[in-house]
Amino acid sequence: MLSYYTVLITLCWMALGVLCVLVHENSWILKKDKHRFYLTYGIIALSALAEWLGIQLSGNTDVPAWVLMMVKCFDYILTPMAGGAVVAQMKLNNRVFKVLMAVLVGNAIFQIIACFNGWMIVVDDQHRYSHGPLYGVYIVFYLFVIVLTAAEFLIFCSGCPTAGRTRSR
Repeated sequence: MLSYYTVLITLCWMALGVLCVLVHENSWILKKDKHRFYLTYGIIALSALAEWLGIQLSGNTDVPAWVLMMVKCFDYILTPMAGGAVVAQMKLNNRVFKVLMAVLVGNAIFQIIACFNGWMIVVDDQHRYSHGPLYGVYIVFYLFVIVLTAAEFLIFCSGCPTAGRTRSR
C-alpha cells in the first residue's frame, strides 16, 4: 500500500505530466518558448522527488548517511529554484529578477557548502535527519524567493493590457 505522501507526490507528478502535454499541444506557444515550461515542470518534479526521497530515506540504515544529506541538499536547492523557474517564464529582465537569480545562486552555493559541514542537516545514528543549526538561513532564502516571486507577478500583471479592468456583462 502506498503512503499518503507517496500518493500526493504521484498526483503532483501526474499533474505536471498533464501540463507538459498541454504545453506540447498548445499551438499559441512558440516552440522556442516551450522549453521554459518543460524546464520549470522538470525542476518542480525533481524538487518533489528530492523531498519524497528524503522522507523515504530518513531512518533507513541500509543507505549511507551522506546519501540522505545529498538528497536533502538537492531538495533545499531545487525547491526555491522552482519559484525562479516560474518567474523566468514571464521573460522579465529587471532588477527584481536579477536579485532573484542572485538569491537562488547564493542559496545553491550555501547549500552545497552547508551539506559538507552539517549546517543544514544532522543525521543521527538511526539515520534520521533533523534540521541543523543554520536551517534558519534556508528559511530566509526561501522567504526572499517568495517575496521576489510575488513582486515579479505584480510587475508582470501591472504590464498586462487587461490589468485593472473588470469584465462587464
